Amino acid sequence: MKAAIFQPPYPMAGTVASAQKCIDWIYIQLDALAGQHIDMVVLPEYSNCPGITDGSALRKFITNDGKRFGEKLAGYAAKLKCPVIAGLAEEEYGELKNCAVVFSAGGERVYCYDKLHLTSTESAMRFIPGSKIGVFDFNGLKLGFMICFDVYFAEYSAALAGEQIDLMICPSYQRGEESSRIEAMTRTRAIDSGAWVLRSSYAISKDSPQGGHSMIVSPAGKILADAGSEPGVQVIEFEPKDNFFKPASFGQPTVMHRDLMESKRRPDVYRPAVERLDEYMAAPFPRLCAHRGLSLAMPENSIPAFAAALACGAHEIEFDLWLSADGVPVICHDPDLNRVAGVDMVVTESSWDAIAAIDLGAYKGAEWSGIKIPRFEEVLDIADGSFGINIHIKAPGKDGLLVKMVGELLKARGLSNCAYIAGDEAVLDAALSLIPKIPRACLAYQSEPDKQIDIALKYECQRIQFFRSVTEKQTSKAGEAGLIRNLFYSDNSAEAMAYVRKGIDVILTNKTHQLELSTSILLDQLTLSN
Repeated sequence: MKAAIFQPPYPMAGTVASAQKCIDWIYIQLDALAGQHIDMVVLPEYSNCPGITDGSALRKFITNDGKRFGEKLAGYAAKLKCPVIAGLAEEEYGELKNCAVVFSAGGERVYCYDKLHLTSTESAMRFIPGSKIGVFDFNGLKLGFMICFDVYFAEYSAALAGEQIDLMICPSYQRGEESSRIEAMTRTRAIDSGAWVLRSSYAISKDSPQGGHSMIVSPAGKILADAGSEPGVQVIEFEPKDNFFKPASFGQPTVMHRDLMESKRRPDVYRPAVERLDEYMAAPFPRLCAHRGLSLAMPENSIPAFAAALACGAHEIEFDLWLSADGVPVICHDPDLNRVAGVDMVVTESSWDAIAAIDLGAYKGAEWSGIKIPRFEEVLDIADGSFGINIHIKAPGKDGLLVKMVGELLKARGLSNCAYIAGDEAVLDAALSLIPKIPRACLAYQSEPDKQIDIALKYECQRIQFFRSVTEKQTSKAGEAGLIRNLFYSDNSAEAMAYVRKGIDVILTNKTHQLELSTSILLDQLTLSN
């Protein structure tokens, strides 16, 4: 492979004009690569708005000149017939994100990684962090991504090592970091991940002790090319499948270093979230979803009810959300607290402090005294990626406020992949427009399953939640459309198993403790029959 690693001159003035001058420099260098048979081009972080640190100016630039820059990069990828990877600032549905974008040799945008770890400056500019590690299978290689500040997090590098990446792509700024530390961290990340590291950054100034040092480093930590502190393009050939082998210990046989590290890791101690999420995502169907937790045995929609359902074998929990008068997402099925707590209070018209003071358990019985109505964040506090979260939103809030708030909290905690928003058309519309990357489940027109399927596809849902009247023909239609099929509800083991045989993937139940064994037996039967 022949890679070209760019190191543009950093536009110290921080103006739109200086940013455009830097971009023009990139264009000139891209033109110069014509005929060199390059296999990959890597550009630095913020390459579509270099040097601009004012939030409003950056937002305006990336939606105009910066957007055109991305379009031209796609054209250059097609012209050079090689992938171009660039760090770009982008606005999506009103949110700013710092991402690494891959343009294929055909000029198509094929992948985007959103930076996981944001600096204080980025947070102040209202950037939104990503929610999953950056790994992409491309042209027979597995690419891993780190953007600038990500490189400081050794545990992230370990997560990429677990994915057995071949190349680690690192678009960077690191303007204030000492060159010696940049070199040390880059070499260490190569050894950590067992991958080739391709780092692209900016030249701050001639002979600067900070920044610069775009480089290519082997899995053994050897630097093959280093741009130092001068602007330029490093072109280097290497074999991306060459790995780092070493003795397992003194006098022992040689092994691949990364394989050795992976075999000795203790993920149950320090990497549980990633491991548990992988296990949940790979879990087979059918699954059980605890409706309001273990709701017939204890106070519904409470933390103990959720914990008990999970202990009994639930794969998912389901709960209902409302927004309090002072903007707190509150977990409660009804719009008021009469049925669940014996209190004449409407959730949306009450403050969180007033709601939090209510003893939800005491109304169920003296033995439950002290259990409170939870807010959404309290459920997220017990979430570790090992179970699904079915979030039933009854009303999206003004301008979709509740929907947007839920999405932001899920993304901030890295739970976007194991949660989904369930609701009617108003909720689905808000979710699709405001938080499109969070999966959706259609609850609209549940009394008309065929129409419900059409609505689910209209709002690009990943799931559909049928009523009990659904037919096998309708579950088959939904399955052919790629939808995961929930059923509301069944508390009877034989009945639940019959629904699964009709094509239902997830059974909502109030009796997880009674259905768990039955679905496990059915799963074994289905596995044997296949």
